[in-house]
Amino acid sequence: MDDVTFLQATMTDMPFGNSQFDAVISVSVIHHALRKDIAKTINEVYRILRKNGLFLANLASVSDPRCGVGVMVEPRTFKTPEAYEQRRFEELHHYFTEDEVTKLLICFSKTTVEPMRDRPNYWKVMAVK
Repeated sequence: MDDVTFLQATMTDMPFGNSQFDAVISVSVIHHALRKDIAKTINEVYRILRKNGLFLANLASVSDPRCGVGVMVEPRTFKTPEAYEQRRFEELHHYFTEDEVTKLLICFSKTTVEPMRDRPNYWKVMAVK
């Protein structure tokens, strides 16, 4: 693949110009942050999407049994012990209500927020700029 460029950036400050993408897809990423950074991320997604661009994401729901586990750092956001391969670490998890997701997406022209069929502890998010 000769025409692929990889880069590392933060989700709150993406190094792209306005209206650059037809779609943005986030799988199990955005809910690993504080609420202020989640709001910044949604604003960045909106900024980099073209008109009628599509945003697809999944976000952890308050119905997730892990909601409330760990040390609360702000409402519905917890620092949770995790283990992956041989490493142990703490990771932020924010758990969303449906209303909270809807309010975060207020700038989009069309939104759908519903439980994921195969993972009902997550919201399936579809939004059009």
